[in-house]
Amino acid sequence: MKRLNVGCGRDIRKGWINLDMITYPGIDIIHNLNKYPYPFKNNTFDRIWASQIIEHLDDPYNFVKELWRIAKPGAEINIGTVHFSAPNVWGDLTHRRPFQSDSFNCFNTKYKDKNYFSLIDNSPEFFHVNSRIWFRYFFKPLRYIVNINRYTQLIYERWFSGIFRADGQSFDLEVIKNKKEAKINNPSRVVYENNKNYESRIKRKISKKELDELYNE
Repeated sequence: MKRLNVGCGRDIRKGWINLDMITYPGIDIIHNLNKYPYPFKNNTFDRIWASQIIEHLDDPYNFVKELWRIAKPGAEINIGTVHFSAPNVWGDLTHRRPFQSDSFNCFNTKYKDKNYFSLIDNSPEFFHVNSRIWFRYFFKPLRYIVNINRYTQLIYERWFSGIFRADGQSFDLEVIKNKKEAKINNPSRVVYENNKNYESRIKRKISKKELDELYNE
């Protein structure tokens, strides 16, 4: 299994290819993460980890497309970032933008059109997407209520995020590179069921420790 740790910083992972734009002991490949393509062939990685990096990049959209390119079909991509309601969202001058639960809708199989393309630029990059909102300290129990489903996430973000501030936002992605596999032309309920099954698989794969690492600065 080939695994890539993108924007690793000091989080050097043994058995992974550690990629960043800075020089630091343990980093395997130094590359400007705002410059595409990355120095990897198509369909290289089985798993990609990108914790607390996407909010620092110039073009998050093309970053996700690049991860799709270098990932194998069925690969798992875990992205952790900052939620728009986080108290420190603009406390870091290097943050380019925050994220919310539906930021990846343009890549989500549930929101692709019947012709298999993105609604934005007719690109074929897409995923099964599982979105989570994270909380710290005495707000931590809210994660179990807010993340029940997409509707509870949207209700929280629309009406309660200004009072009960979140900290992190994560996206667990399964790479889809086959039109038939995505079942784009099937009724939306079928696609929804596929996403529910994917979400249960992802929840079993990722440990609690990894989840905490994914969204923590």
